[in-house]
Amino acid sequence: PDPKAPASKAFTAFAIEADNQGLIRGRKEWNMGQRASDTRGITFEDMRVPAANVL
Repeated sequence: PDPKAPASKAFTAFAIEADNQGLIRGRKEWNMGQRASDTRGITFEDMRVPAANVL
C-alpha cells in the first residue's frame, strides 16, 4: 500500500458471505443501548476476495 495515496485510492470495499474461509469473527461486544446491533471485531487471514465481490 502507498501511504501517500489519497483516501479514494487507499481503500477497497467488498462484500462477502459471513462463512467465507479466512474470515474470523471476534467476540460479541455488549453495547449499552444498542442490543439489536451485532458488533464484533473481524480479522481477515489469508482470505481471497473474488473480483466480482469488489464494489
